[in-house]
Amino acid sequence: MKYTEREIERLRERAFTLGLVANTSFFHRPASELIDICNGVGGEGCWYNDILTWVYHNHQASAAIHDEGYHVGGEAEDRKRIDEEFRDNMI
Repeated sequence: MKYTEREIERLRERAFTLGLVANTSFFHRPASELIDICNGVGGEGCWYNDILTWVYHNHQASAAIHDEGYHVGGEAEDRKRIDEEFRDNMI
């Protein structure tokens, strides 16, 4: 799944409007960088990402936030926090 800059901007707008929890870098990083970071719904490189992204289209903003959070990195506790925020953003 490869987003366009326009799609990234829509995901950011949706995340902001819904009050989703995200690193500030998600909103300030250039969209051109997020295109390379965000891969839709599903694990990086999975053959079924396009299908999951279509099925879970309402969770694309949450998935993009999660992808960017993992890209920022950190320790195991940081990834656990990002996973918990991902779950919370989807419910």
